[in-house]
Amino acid sequence: MVMSRLIQRVFPVALVGAFLLSPVRPVFGLSSLSSVAASASSVAGISTAVITPATVFRVPDRPSPYGPDFFKVISAHLYHVWGTPNSVTASIDLGTAPSFLVQGNIYVKDKDSFYLRDTNVDRLVGIYTPPYQVLDLRKAGHMTAQAIDDFIRQANPSSPLVGQGAAFLEAQEKYGVNAHYLAAHAILESNWGMSDIARDKHNLFGFQAYDDSPYDSAAYFPGFRESILYVAYYVRVNYLDASGRYYTSSNLKGMNTYYATDPDWAEKIASVMQRMRAYQEGEYDQAALLTLTAAPPPSPVSMPSPSPAIPPGTSSPSRGTTSPTPESGLAASYPPGTLGRVATDALNFRAEPSTQAAKLTVLSRGTPLVLMGKNAEGWYQAKTGGKTGWVYGNYVDADEVLSELPANSEVPQDKIWTIKFNLSLSAQSMTPEALQGYVSVVNAQDGFVPIQVVPDSSPDVLLVKPPAGGYLPGGEYYLYIAKGLTPKSGGALPGSVRMKFTVKK
Repeated sequence: MVMSRLIQRVFPVALVGAFLLSPVRPVFGLSSLSSVAASASSVAGISTAVITPATVFRVPDRPSPYGPDFFKVISAHLYHVWGTPNSVTASIDLGTAPSFLVQGNIYVKDKDSFYLRDTNVDRLVGIYTPPYQVLDLRKAGHMTAQAIDDFIRQANPSSPLVGQGAAFLEAQEKYGVNAHYLAAHAILESNWGMSDIARDKHNLFGFQAYDDSPYDSAAYFPGFRESILYVAYYVRVNYLDASGRYYTSSNLKGMNTYYATDPDWAEKIASVMQRMRAYQEGEYDQAALLTLTAAPPPSPVSMPSPSPAIPPGTSSPSRGTTSPTPESGLAASYPPGTLGRVATDALNFRAEPSTQAAKLTVLSRGTPLVLMGKNAEGWYQAKTGGKTGWVYGNYVDADEVLSELPANSEVPQDKIWTIKFNLSLSAQSMTPEALQGYVSVVNAQDGFVPIQVVPDSSPDVLLVKPPAGGYLPGGEYYLYIAKGLTPKSGGALPGSVRMKFTVKK
């Protein structure tokens, strides 16, 4: 589950453009796998990078609703434009254009690489990353509560967010999350505090607002301040810290991996930040990381709150779709050893794929699941705790695609597996809870096998001990290493890994 799966609005905002060359960290992964670069999490400085000689290929157009789109320069400013040159639907001003982009040309982008669009090919001309997209959000912002309120008042005098500047600064002080970012995020997600979810549920960040039913599923908060404090805490521990469940790097680009379906989400928030206060080169270079100093704030009401009263003689507004209809047939069956985890605080494990079906149990956040398949309505058939049942897919973090290690056959029943990483694991990853959660052995018949996972004498080696009595003769098993393990140097294992093994008869 991600915190929000809403497609964001496009805001007309102004940015000052700049280049960023992120620092390179050591790679982290299994020594027997190809290396994967860990994401950088802090701003190292601003510089330019022009690519020569030009690389040539055709950048594919993005599908709706994220495309088609392109980039162009007008009066020395770079614009991200949605639509085609002959039919523009929306645009964002990204600020002063880098020197390798010139007025009169049409450009397309692949990640952070810009290409000159030609008739049959696209030519790579340079790399551009707005600095706010890669700012470590654990550094204090350079806006006061009064400055935040003044910006909101000037930009949208009717916004109910006027007066919330103190809450954004309080969240920064308590939970170590940049107040400038939090304000921009709230502005974008809540349409200046005037969306239905913001007005009716005081939910400024689309927390728990899922694509299939955003209004109904969105959490309810007692007030805007409570929404700001809780989401600041949630973002810090789940997205910005290396031990977080959804961590990839401590910046907007890293958050965009899991937080929102919109690939331009980070760019849009960075653009609002730039509109609020232009980035000043070097101002964050020596800034220390903030610490989380306060206890967790009260949790929101996770279940949908009742709809607000509708005055007599008026129609009830649309509040999202209804619950999925029962559909037992699997639209996709998964191979044995496909795992997932519960990604909400309490998830109903039901006998059938329906909200009306009998409840087998309630699963807590992080509970591992063996996923057998998914039906057309988005329900997973799963095994856990010796039971087979159904969970709704929006509340599960599933590894439907993962890397495969070479299979092993004729394995002894008492086999102890050794997992060696190319970097030492962090202390958080070496706890018994983390090891049992991230390293599993499963089979198709019984689901999870009761193994023991223990650290070896070296901090980059784990031992996987067999169950009491050993593995079953002739049995087929999968050793599974879930993404999310972190090394001491930061970053995380970005993808899950699986290895099939067969036991001697």
